[in-house]
Amino acid sequence: MSTKFKTVITTAGAAKLAAATMPGGKKINLNVMAVGDGGGKLPDPDAGQTQLVNEVWR
Repeated sequence: MSTKFKTVITTAGAAKLAAATMPGGKKINLNVMAVGDGGGKLPDPDAGQTQLVNEVWR
């Protein structure tokens, strides 16, 4: 069985990352990670997502 994993930076995450890389930018603390299983199918990654498809772990 082939397992497929992907990471996607969301639009909101990209904006925070861009702000953090500017001189004097606010540090980003990544202290939570969540995993979803796609609800049984491989979803198409979408940077506009605000939540996972069927979150199963946080």
